Amino acid sequence: MGFPAIPQRTAAQVRLDLLESIALEETALAHLINAEAEKVKALADDLPKPCTFEEAAEMQKLVLAILQAAQLKELILNQKLKRVMELDDQP
Repeated sequence: MGFPAIPQRTAAQVRLDLLESIALEETALAHLINAEAEKVKALADDLPKPCTFEEAAEMQKLVLAILQAAQLKELILNQKLKRVMELDDQP
């Protein structure tokens, strides 16, 4: 198996590709957060009324874990964006 062919790109094209990749990842994070909100609503609707503190706390722990992972990803994307914006137009 040979090496993949990498097309020649200008610095501006590379910067645009990187910005597009950041935008796509941000969109994915938005979908993930929306899915978590829908899950919370569905779980809240299914919990017996009134629910116990333990039941509510367990639900919150699950959501918190996902949101913390999204927050870490957001920090990484922010660093990626800063580095992309620092790129110059030199080949």
